[in-house]
Amino acid sequence: MWKWIWGAILSAAFAIALTFTPLPEGWRIPVVIAAWSICGIAAFGWIFSHWREKHAPRRKQPQPVIVAIDELKSFLYEGEILVGRFQDDSTKPTFQEVEDWRTRMLECAQQNVLATDGLVTAKDYIRLKKKWDEGEVLTTTANFVDHGCFANGSTHMAVFQHLWGQVERLKEVIAKIEDEELPDNELSFRPPSDIEQKVSQWIDAFGLSRKILVNEKAYFGFQVSLPPRIIISILRPKKRPSYLTLNSRIRMNDKQRAFFDKKNKAEQMSLHRKLRLECSRSKIVSHWDPKLEVVCVHKELQITSDLTEARFRDTIREVIFSDNIVMDTMDTLMPPS
Repeated sequence: MWKWIWGAILSAAFAIALTFTPLPEGWRIPVVIAAWSICGIAAFGWIFSHWREKHAPRRKQPQPVIVAIDELKSFLYEGEILVGRFQDDSTKPTFQEVEDWRTRMLECAQQNVLATDGLVTAKDYIRLKKKWDEGEVLTTTANFVDHGCFANGSTHMAVFQHLWGQVERLKEVIAKIEDEELPDNELSFRPPSDIEQKVSQWIDAFGLSRKILVNEKAYFGFQVSLPPRIIISILRPKKRPSYLTLNSRIRMNDKQRAFFDKKNKAEQMSLHRKLRLECSRSKIVSHWDPKLEVVCVHKELQITSDLTEARFRDTIREVIFSDNIVMDTMDTLMPPS
């Protein structure tokens, strides 16, 4: 807009100067007309530019707090990738890599906008820096050792324990933030007392066989089977009581397991990468053990006041759809017969 203003001013000055400047009679009228025409065009351009700027739709900028939350979630994703490298990457994360990620993540959590809105309090930040429950760390470490991810007592094991506990702490903080992010009409909402009964009825109405799962970390749980290969567990975890988590497990058959075991380390890593690529393309949240004996697909469903049987069924279908993609990919990479 400022270019048009200066153009109009200079054109007007030029036109006025020419108007009072002595010129030959044959040139005077055409030159003055041209000068004032340029002045008029510049003035019109300034008016149009001003009108367009005033009426142009303003681009909405995301709120700083939303940007900060998304940045914190990106650090969780980065941390989970580091954990995944202990499973299916021959090059394990180093202590320096983990510390670099942790330092940047803690700096992100310290942002004033998160503290101002009460999303990450001083107490939350102190808790974020604390070590995770030692019992859970040792249990998870034992599973990774059993699957050959690293040797017991190795440096890799120490780095893994440092990383895994920090990732779990970050999950805890983000879970709290997501609860705070609920809209005003949801802040006072609490899952209905009959949610377990409703889920049970919805499963039966869907025509699926089920059995009760006993899990001390969940308020209730069901296991749903879809022969021959899909098993889905449905839990309401105590750590995230406003959500239902759906986890399915897909197992290889004996011929696929033998096919995988015959491959060398590089070929096995190639199969891991191809499966991970297909899951990423289809936006499937999944994880598996280094030997690909079991592939797990994960999905969450928030328990809101408008949660219906239809939404529950849609989520089940999404898990089944994801399972089919994973199974087809595994069967393509490792023929089942």
